[in-house]
Amino acid sequence: MASVNTHATTATTATTTQRGASVTCTCNFNYLRSADGILAIVELVSGFLVWALISDTNFSVKGQYIWVMLVAVLFWILTALLFIFELTALHCRIPHFRVIVFSINAIGSVLYLSAFIANAASVTVPQIVNNWAASAFFAALTTIAYILSALLGFATLKGLSMPLARSREAAS
Repeated sequence: MASVNTHATTATTATTTQRGASVTCTCNFNYLRSADGILAIVELVSGFLVWALISDTNFSVKGQYIWVMLVAVLFWILTALLFIFELTALHCRIPHFRVIVFSINAIGSVLYLSAFIANAASVTVPQIVNNWAASAFFAALTTIAYILSALLGFATLKGLSMPLARSREAAS
């Protein structure tokens, strides 16, 4: 019996022409449903909450919160850029993009782990414990998301057969 392909790929393309110039934008909405896309959304939302909760306090009182803010804001910006590249299919034009994504996620895992430890160890002042404790929770969640993204990227680079890695390749 012949097998029927039930997997469909959706891409939206918009073309605009002005005075002889043509601009094409392709959106990869399957990326949003892939494991990599979901992890990127978790990293963006929880990373934003980390630095939003800390910036609401007088974080310059404790020097370690400057480190947490640096890591949170830097990797939020990097993840947002990678997310846009993946969503708009700009990653197809960048050579070795998967290696770049894996490297950023692996480095982000280590730095976010150190930021989480610094954040959690510094929750002592009773007046602002709620914000700092909440930011420590979201830093832990962000660390886990970066670790999972790094493992997923490693599996994709090595060609290992993992269900999450297969969903990532289907989204590309």
